[in-house]
Amino acid sequence: MHMTWRPATHEPDLVDDAIARAIRATIMPHAALAGAAGDSHDGISLADGRRLRLSLRGEAVRQEQHAGRAAVVYEIEGHAVVERSSAAGPTERVGYEVRGAAVLDLKTQAFLVVEHRLTPLGNLTR
Repeated sequence: MHMTWRPATHEPDLVDDAIARAIRATIMPHAALAGAAGDSHDGISLADGRRLRLSLRGEAVRQEQHAGRAAVVYEIEGHAVVERSSAAGPTERVGYEVRGAAVLDLKTQAFLVVEHRLTPLGNLTR
């Protein structure tokens, strides 16, 4: 299989990017690249001022060949809450169900695939 690099066609969404990093860290805690500033048990601070709170769980479900490489497939599930604070009013909180998968190369321990989808659960009240 021949792969060619292609430039990004759009700016990655901050929430999606943070969830992809969190999925990697869920499977391999040392895979998180030094963590972004502001990461803590209180959530992840996004560049636009929102906070992302996550609860993820990953489980290895099978081994397979992926592009000719021995790999393990993980299923990911959990929940996310995106919070936006406003000086003019109460904090807006939107909940999501998170489902996804990750494929990890067994030899190199590199992630070959990290994907997820968010299902909106609606606005949350405290």
